[in-house]
Amino acid sequence: MIVFQEPVVHSWANQKLVMVSGLSNPNCCRLSFEQYAFMDELKSVGYTKIFLNFPYVDRDSSNPIRSAPQEMPSLLQASWANSSQFLRTQFSGFRQELQKHWRAVTASCEQLSLISLSSGLELINACVHSTADTCRLRVLAIGPVSLRQPAIPCVKIVGSRDWIANCLMRAVDPRVDHRVKGVGHLDYLRSGEVKRIVEDWICSNTFEY
Repeated sequence: MIVFQEPVVHSWANQKLVMVSGLSNPNCCRLSFEQYAFMDELKSVGYTKIFLNFPYVDRDSSNPIRSAPQEMPSLLQASWANSSQFLRTQFSGFRQELQKHWRAVTASCEQLSLISLSSGLELINACVHSTADTCRLRVLAIGPVSLRQPAIPCVKIVGSRDWIANCLMRAVDPRVDHRVKGVGHLDYLRSGEVKRIVEDWICSNTFEY
């Protein structure tokens, strides 16, 4: 898995905007075409966007800030990879590997805005206490999947048809900031309403951690 590679050295920026989700391809940090397009279209004046997925390792590209999207594996393969990573995150050895990459990115900016998808919230929970002292965080969780309450304050978006997030969040943290009608677990990035909520959140620039 790419998580076991050494962290990259990130260039400095005051504010960064990143995406965190379970890796559908555990050997690649490239965003999918859909994720890439969503990030690219977001209005985010003053932010440096990283067009990679956590842990942001991309040694094959000359520009790790903006890397070309990847062809995604089949839904079955992606589900298996995400489930495997989710389970590994429960073990301290794997969390320590994740935290190396987390420290690398949080040490490269003063403010880090994180858009988490699905089990990305579980990854954030595993890493947040390893944040560089000089970095402030905020999180927007889209279709959150986690076994525990968020480790830091976060804004949550849950679709009415997302039975995965609805079941887990009802048991873990039932507070939801935005409920989006007619949206399932795989539909968030196609929703105009979700995009509007994300852009409003970016513009609010409110850091609580």
